[in-house]
Amino acid sequence: MKLFTFEQLSQILELRDTDRMIDEMIFDSAYAFIEKYTGLCFEEKNYQELQTVRDSKVFLKQPFITEVADITDMNTKVKVDYCVVDHKPSVIHLLTSKCDAHVLFINYNAGFTAETFPAELKEAIIKLFIIKKNDFLNKLGNQENEDFVLPDDIKSVCNIYRRKSL
Repeated sequence: MKLFTFEQLSQILELRDTDRMIDEMIFDSAYAFIEKYTGLCFEEKNYQELQTVRDSKVFLKQPFITEVADITDMNTKVKVDYCVVDHKPSVIHLLTSKCDAHVLFINYNAGFTAETFPAELKEAIIKLFIIKKNDFLNKLGNQENEDFVLPDDIKSVCNIYRRKSL
């Protein structure tokens, strides 16, 4: 399920129903392009990782943590409850050092929800949709068109999220 839907785009841009099928394909293309370019899966998903504790911290692979369901110390097979989740850099801070160098099994959800999906990513999708639709219409009119280049304003927004996924 997409967090930013074609219906929302259609309302924002006041698209006509006569071009709906073509517009939906262009929208799907723009959405997938931004998702792939940022290296993020926009939807909230469940992840499970084995990570080693270093300096009472555990660094998770996925950004934008929404919920930590379970943390188990694999050395002692005991649940870990004494921690704080830092959502921005995806770090779990343990409140004690007794787990240092232990391996933890972490079950968590990460991604965006409909409420947390960033407005700048929606804007990037809308702008790319407009560019792709204009490109499509130009090709229908047999106008000469150069190769597609992602505009700098869209690229700069995507690069922010791209760096967060590294």
